[in-house]
Amino acid sequence: MVSSKRQSSRSSFGARLRTLYERAREPALYLIVILALIGQVLNLELLRSAALYLTAGIVLRLLFEIHHSLRQKPEATRVVAKLAVGEDQLREFVNRAIAEDHRVHIRWIGMTMFNVWNTMEGVFEDLSRDAVKEVKFDVAMSASEWLDANRINDGWTGAAANSVRDKMRAFEKWKQTSDAGKIGWEFDIRRYGHMPAVHGGLINDKYLFLGIARWEHGNLKAGDRPYEVHTMRDGEFANDRIRVFRDWFDYCFKEPDVRPPRS
Repeated sequence: MVSSKRQSSRSSFGARLRTLYERAREPALYLIVILALIGQVLNLELLRSAALYLTAGIVLRLLFEIHHSLRQKPEATRVVAKLAVGEDQLREFVNRAIAEDHRVHIRWIGMTMFNVWNTMEGVFEDLSRDAVKEVKFDVAMSASEWLDANRINDGWTGAAANSVRDKMRAFEKWKQTSDAGKIGWEFDIRRYGHMPAVHGGLINDKYLFLGIARWEHGNLKAGDRPYEVHTMRDGEFANDRIRVFRDWFDYCFKEPDVRPPRS
């Protein structure tokens, strides 16, 4: 948790510095030119030379930025046809997160979580006890009452959602017992009661599977449809996608009136 917060803080600080630089660069260049003129008029050689060197430095920086933008290839978004197809990529991201942080924190937005849990259960079972110390799985899934009152998919019922929730709870308890003293397991499963739009999972705030719910022949489709795959190293577009998902997750996860009691 600490390392993740530090990395996030460094990333945020760097972004603020870049924003400050971009805002201040143009007025700073005008000021430097004015100082150069003052140095010329007043015959202040040191001031004039310093202003000219600073101007040359800024112009050189601009030329490098132009060169980089011309050579840079457009950012391509990776897509997997459905979560089961992307299982290898999901495992790779989880293993990367463990290597970097020695812990896994996955946030997931789902509906009934049927497709997700079929994949995640195998990923969790294969985690090495020697490599990871903590596994946290935060889930926001559709409320049973809402699914029964709003039949957006013929197979999405309150009973189906509750069944998957119970499987996740049973797995959590089994792992807490079998891995006691080796891996700390914590599942926090909460329910939201509104029309789902985005779904997917975010691993350690770095690796994202993002899906957009879609209507097909009167049924809403989600987990068995395409996901965008992003990492925080992919650029600004990917980081924007991560922020979008995190905000949606926070909204769904913190909905207060449909959280079930822990059994």
